[in-house]
Amino acid sequence: MKGHDGIIKMRMQGYKPSAIWLLDYPCTTTWEEFQDDPVVCVDGDNLNTLDLRYTVGLDVHISSYSVERAKTLLDLCIKHSASKVIACCDNWIDWHG
Repeated sequence: MKGHDGIIKMRMQGYKPSAIWLLDYPCTTTWEEFQDDPVVCVDGDNLNTLDLRYTVGLDVHISSYSVERAKTLLDLCIKHSASKVIACCDNWIDWHG
């Protein structure tokens, strides 16, 4: 898991982002540099070992290429008392044009 340290630091200082993005595919997690919505990359991680306590009370947007992994992340965020959770599964389309 990459990109979550800044969220934890923010939460420990008494702040919380309006929403975070959990992305289950290769992505950048440089959101702090650009003062953007927090992005956490869980690509390739064992989802059942993730510590998602930092999602408590947050709106979480989940995106994965796998329906199973998207559902697992959804369940984990609900288990950790996220405020709202939206999960989607994107199918990768290889465009040849």
